Amino acid sequence: MQLRRTFAGAALVAAVLVPAQTAAAQDIRRARRMGPRDMIPSIDEPKGISVEEARGFLKGDAMVMGVVQNGVARAYPGFILNGHEIANDVLGGSAIAVTW
Repeated sequence: MQLRRTFAGAALVAAVLVPAQTAAAQDIRRARRMGPRDMIPSIDEPKGISVEEARGFLKGDAMVMGVVQNGVARAYPGFILNGHEIANDVLGGSAIAVTW
């Protein structure tokens, strides 16, 4: 009787694990192998520049993450956030985290 219970339990476990072979599950496993946790450094206290300075390296159709806090506006360029994913900043007197 004990052998049958064990076998039945193993069959149940096998049935539950089969969906782990889906493409989504494989993507999660691949992402975990990419590197250790917190491998991508955040941008802390980013230095802002004027709109005129930004025109020197940003095209008019560049993607940015725009934030307005307490009447103060700031744009975070997408190509910079691509390499960092998080910017920790103080805007309009409030601490914010911009995530990409």
